[in-house]
Amino acid sequence: MRIVETIGKEIALALERARLFKEAQDRAASLETVFRISQAVSSSLQVNVVLGRVLDVVQKLFNADAVILMRWNHDRRVLEVPMARGMLDRAMLDYRCGADEDLPGAVLQTQQVMLVSHLEEVGTRFARMVLRKGLRSALLVPLVARGKAIGVLVTLGTQPERFTRSDADLLSTFASHAALAIDTAELFSREHEVSRVLQASILPARLPEFDGLELGSAYAPAQGAARIGGDYYDVFAAADGRVVLVIADVCGKGVEAATKTSMIRFTVRGMVAAGAGPKDILEAHNQMVHDSGDPSDIFTIWLGMLDVEGGLLTWADGGHPPALLWRRADNAIERLGTTGPLLGAVRDATYEESAVTLAPGDRVLLYTDGVSEARRNGQLFGEGRIRRVLRRARDAASVPGALLAEVQRFSGGAIRDDAAILSVGYLGVVRFTPEGTRGNTIGYDEPKA
Repeated sequence: MRIVETIGKEIALALERARLFKEAQDRAASLETVFRISQAVSSSLQVNVVLGRVLDVVQKLFNADAVILMRWNHDRRVLEVPMARGMLDRAMLDYRCGADEDLPGAVLQTQQVMLVSHLEEVGTRFARMVLRKGLRSALLVPLVARGKAIGVLVTLGTQPERFTRSDADLLSTFASHAALAIDTAELFSREHEVSRVLQASILPARLPEFDGLELGSAYAPAQGAARIGGDYYDVFAAADGRVVLVIADVCGKGVEAATKTSMIRFTVRGMVAAGAGPKDILEAHNQMVHDSGDPSDIFTIWLGMLDVEGGLLTWADGGHPPALLWRRADNAIERLGTTGPLLGAVRDATYEESAVTLAPGDRVLLYTDGVSEARRNGQLFGEGRIRRVLRRARDAASVPGALLAEVQRFSGGAIRDDAAILSVGYLGVVRFTPEGTRGNTIGYDEPKA
């Protein structure tokens, strides 16, 4: 009898160990699943994509009949429902509650999990809304990122006691990853919008018009980029009547790059107004950037000044892709290339000025390396393709659009870096109009065919 009891105890102990081992295995598998799913959720920086993935994952992971994601609106001081899945009507998307109201508000305020096995026993507004759709149990977990509650994640079932404490633990683990992914996406979204506005203020809304010149431009951000880069171009008149042409590529992305670009733009304009030429402007900027001691401040720039009356173009190039000059007379292309290193790389660097005279019908093309270094299967777009577009274009104004379209076709629409393009067509020999009083108030004779 004692032997039987001993054997029974051993069997019971073995069964308990097996049960605990199975639970540990299941939990490990669940945690591994959560980890893999969390990586997938975090792989996007688009807010709506992240929210949608969170809901899809929770609905599938728990086989939930409905899932609701609520976000805290700091301005309105309420929880809102930007997105939901499952057995819910449109009214749920209009649901709002304060931090001290209803079930979701209590979860947000306390940052504690809430497991409701019988919603019909609660009687709150939220409970009544979901009960009308046949949902009778709920699991609510807070979304907490970087120490602050940013929302509430709710899973719902049609059966009472649908969710367990193990479900609550698993959902809480996933929610911590999901909250960080959501918060990160929203931070990037806000930064992207700020940098977009900054860049919009930097790039000309429309190019100025100068008698004797034809201008064209194009800009495209990197495909799918969360942060806008520091490419910019500018065209404006100097006090002596010359037209200033600038294109630059600032290191970095986002608000920081856009802010640096804005400072460079206004500093260049200020130095031109003070009478500085390309060489002086580049050397002064090089010294300022180098002295800042921040390697991320470096940038490339091509800056030219065009005397429209005589066609003389004077330029300096600090590490930027060379401008290309297409000659109408013989269809040849010349490189208006580098005259010094990129700005900020070498202390006390000197930059030489070069000059060339344009003839009627000639075109000058400026671009950033997002054009020449666009890739397809490891192959660069390259200067050769840029030259072909420049030669084929019907006029200078159409070059940027045609070139950008060609780059997008080459790269399959996935441009990896921002691309800025500026083209200038020299229309002919110019003369001051009798009534003109400003340096850029000029006329021109059409080039002969």
